[in-house]
Amino acid sequence: MKTPAIDPVCRMEVDPEAPPGGTSDHEGKRYYFCNPRCRGRFEADPEGVLAAYRTNAQEEEAAHVGEEEAPTAEPRSGGVKEVLDLTGMSCASCAAAIERGLRRVPGVGVANVNFAASKAYVERDPFRAGHEDLVAAVRKAGYGVREAGAERTAELSLTGVDSAHCAGLVEKALGGLPGVESASVNLATSRARVAYDPSRVRVSRMIEAVKAAGYGARVAEG
Repeated sequence: MKTPAIDPVCRMEVDPEAPPGGTSDHEGKRYYFCNPRCRGRFEADPEGVLAAYRTNAQEEEAAHVGEEEAPTAEPRSGGVKEVLDLTGMSCASCAAAIERGLRRVPGVGVANVNFAASKAYVERDPFRAGHEDLVAAVRKAGYGVREAGAERTAELSLTGVDSAHCAGLVEKALGGLPGVESASVNLATSRARVAYDPSRVRVSRMIEAVKAAGYGARVAEG
């Protein structure tokens, strides 16, 4: 049996002979993906994804050694329960990666992620772990946390998009950017509507992504 490949985004095992999300080549190496969204995230920022992958792998190895040497500290009584609204997940392995990141935060006693609801349910010791520590752990794992009132919508005026195929390529380019929640293209108006987290992605980065896909884009007026 052929050794399974690892999706560099969510670290899920993938059959290299029939990867559900396809493949992508970067600097002479081929990567395999569990679904198209993971591939899109990789193609939008391959160096960033690979850096996060290497960092998380090293930390997991160190954490495993530490767990063998010392027992895990229990949180103090009266822990704070918190729910995080997550962004960027595309499969169950993404949820597992976030759980691992949260559970490594000192002071976190419970961390469970519901992939379907895009929520993380965490119980933490308020004297040892704050909200910012949880957000940092999620982002370090390669995902985002939507803060209340943080999401915004941008509208881009497109050029060169004259078919459903073109629209799909633009949506893929935008949707693969970390921090973009959704992207839809209206062929009739040649505009793209993008819901995004401004703390993770800038409109200028969206325009660059569209141009890299072979089309033109600018902030829509009116």
